[in-house]
Amino acid sequence: MNRTGVLDSSGDQDSSDDREYELGDDSEDLETSEDEESSASSISSRRRRREVSPSHPPLVNFGVEKLVSRSGYEWKCNPHIRKGKSQRRNIVHYTKGPTVEARTVRDPLSAFLLFFPDEVIQEIVEWTNRKIEVSRRAYKTKDHKVANTNELEMKAFIGCLIMTGCQKSNHLNYKELWSPNYGCPVYRSATSSTRFEFLVECLRFDNPDTREERRKTDKFAPIRSLWERFIRRSGQLYVPGEYLTIDEQLLSFRGRCGFRMYIPNKPAKYGLKLVLCCDAQTKYLVGGIPYAGKQEPPPQGNLSLGHYYVRELMRPYFESNRNVTVDNWFTSIPLTQDLFTHGITLVGTIKPIKPEIPAEMRTVENRTPGSAAFLHDDYMTLVSYAPRSATKKPKKLVHVLTTMDNTASIGMNGKPEAILLYNVTKGGVDTFDQMAATYSCNRKTRRWPLCIFYGLLNAGGINAWIILSHNLENMRKPSMKRRNFLTELAVSLVKPWAKQRLSLHIPRPLAGLICTTFNLQQEEQQHQDGQRDGALLKNSKFNPLHRCKSCPRGDKRSRYICKGCRRSICGGHLYTFCFECTDKTGHLFPGDREDSSELSS
Repeated sequence: MNRTGVLDSSGDQDSSDDREYELGDDSEDLETSEDEESSASSISSRRRRREVSPSHPPLVNFGVEKLVSRSGYEWKCNPHIRKGKSQRRNIVHYTKGPTVEARTVRDPLSAFLLFFPDEVIQEIVEWTNRKIEVSRRAYKTKDHKVANTNELEMKAFIGCLIMTGCQKSNHLNYKELWSPNYGCPVYRSATSSTRFEFLVECLRFDNPDTREERRKTDKFAPIRSLWERFIRRSGQLYVPGEYLTIDEQLLSFRGRCGFRMYIPNKPAKYGLKLVLCCDAQTKYLVGGIPYAGKQEPPPQGNLSLGHYYVRELMRPYFESNRNVTVDNWFTSIPLTQDLFTHGITLVGTIKPIKPEIPAEMRTVENRTPGSAAFLHDDYMTLVSYAPRSATKKPKKLVHVLTTMDNTASIGMNGKPEAILLYNVTKGGVDTFDQMAATYSCNRKTRRWPLCIFYGLLNAGGINAWIILSHNLENMRKPSMKRRNFLTELAVSLVKPWAKQRLSLHIPRPLAGLICTTFNLQQEEQQHQDGQRDGALLKNSKFNPLHRCKSCPRGDKRSRYICKGCRRSICGGHLYTFCFECTDKTGHLFPGDREDSSELSS
């Protein structure tokens, strides 16, 4: 089938990140407008073109057949004649969407556990318990606060983090989150505030015995294993569409870190840099590479860093005829040639100071606003566009390089189609970053691995929601809003651990809160029945003292109650039996009932 020319622009294309318009020092915004989006949406195929009408500014004519740059690279001035058939580079043979493994997902919890399976949770629990055993030595009282954790509690811990993102309360302190007056009851149902804070401090993701050795060659070692597993699962569970976007994401972090970055046009300014690859339409994250500083081994073949990132992220999609959209930090002539030889087309802005760009394409004099200049080689097209402005003469030019088309094609609103396509597909990563920030579970921390972990939880929530949305659409069921999805996911993660807490010695008001929050009427009744047993009522302050019905004088008072006859009994008339000697109702087996008097002697 033919590849669709542009994407549906009704989604989240208008990203608030300034980075989406960054064009370097000698470029200008591509001035995305409503007329442009409507004209871009009307293009149904890559083959559809429009001849330049007299009302549009004319194309720039250099008056020669070819131009040569200062590096000796030759460009042809005459465009290629477009034939009727689509070019082979623009024909795709795959269907995007979840893979077979992810098509059976029907609820938020199952979708999320695809990215964080039990094996990952077990590994986090293992290394967290190692840290807990070390931290426990500093506590005089060895209570439940410093006890080892398990898989159910770790899932509940993650559910609490996701709930803070849903409630947009990730910036609040623990006292406010666990407040009985205005705090969310899910937090108190899952754990105490001191226990939650202790788990945050002890959360670890790798083996501490080999960490220093691995750090010598990889500064990202404390969370490298978890990162690689998540990225691998993301690529295995989803087939992206024909348009991919590669851009930078900056996770806000101001603590001590050897590879912390400063990017002034990002909202966070300071943080950890991640190079991500997302589907341009659905914003699904399919790949990512963290920037871990200059200590990394240099790319093979003396590649630039931008060339290395794009090549590695697009490696799983070689020979698929997909298109990747990048900005001028990544775009270069060697990168474009490298991707084209592996069956990948590219659309991206390029800095005019590149040695392969002729000086004539950088000249602003005698350029009419809205005019476009085209240069070609065998498969690349270089566009120099003069944006429309209030002044008579443009101040800067916009340069776009593409291998999708080698003709001088103009869109419906007079702009080159390469620029129209770039404007529509450039916001994949920017919109993903905006979605992650909307319901972010990031908390203030001085440990950069924990900051990466928060980012993975945000990315996992987005990817899981996209997969579930695809499945619901295929089943012709109504879609689920992302906030409702995350809320249901958080509750599903906390509920199993909250039910297990009912079997522990917890106050009756807390048990009632758990049952009310998760609608557990049957468990609440069982908890009340269990608290009628003598072992549970011994230290309870909520049961009044009653006179023992078995004492002759009746002057002994106790909080013990017989589970069979419901009469008050004191410690002198209370006998304890194991479960094997009793039936499920708590009575002695008939054969042992006669021998029970012997136990009182």
